[in-house]
Amino acid sequence: MYITRSCVVWSVGGVLLTDPSPAQLSTLRAGIDYALVAPPRSKPDQWGEIHCCPFPVTLTYDTDEPNAAACVRDIELRYPCAGAARASTPLFADRAGQPYSHGFLGALLHAALTFLYGSSVASLYTFHSYRRQALQAPRQGASPAFADTPALAVTPTSPQPAQPAPPIDRPAAGATAFIPRECWPDEPCLEHNGAGWTVLVRSVTRHTAVVDFPY
Repeated sequence: MYITRSCVVWSVGGVLLTDPSPAQLSTLRAGIDYALVAPPRSKPDQWGEIHCCPFPVTLTYDTDEPNAAACVRDIELRYPCAGAARASTPLFADRAGQPYSHGFLGALLHAALTFLYGSSVASLYTFHSYRRQALQAPRQGASPAFADTPALAVTPTSPQPAQPAPPIDRPAAGATAFIPRECWPDEPCLEHNGAGWTVLVRSVTRHTAVVDFPY
């Protein structure tokens, strides 16, 4: 599922518009008018749950750059879309009007992270892992590169009831390891009687590890 034009509702002059005209969008007032973006429900995960965003994101329009609402407004003006077509037209699309592929966006993220932090850091992250670690970083006091993540708790030893300490001997790439439930206490766990997950280690650095969940 991807964000479509119908996921965007504009507040212009105090009126909510689900199908704004170019003339209406041309009258946006800085600091007053805004766009509400409500992503559609996303893919179900391996436990059959369906993830969705219960609240829209508010993008207040401003003339200062960069401004997200101004960028969305420019898309609406350059590529007008009205009526029923808004429900299937991607908000972010390529020249052919198709949603960007996973491969294209992954390469874009890798290029941005390489520019900011170098190739060694960029090789560790995908959009999924970057999002999770970005949410956890403020709570953990991590740096922008999100070095201090739950991956520190990956350990090849047996499940432990207490909060795990960072391992001394790190698992090598290709090895299996155990991640205690305490790392993600809100996630359902159907392995090891709920004590944690068996993972396959893809790569390891001094501070992080990239893992796959095979089960």
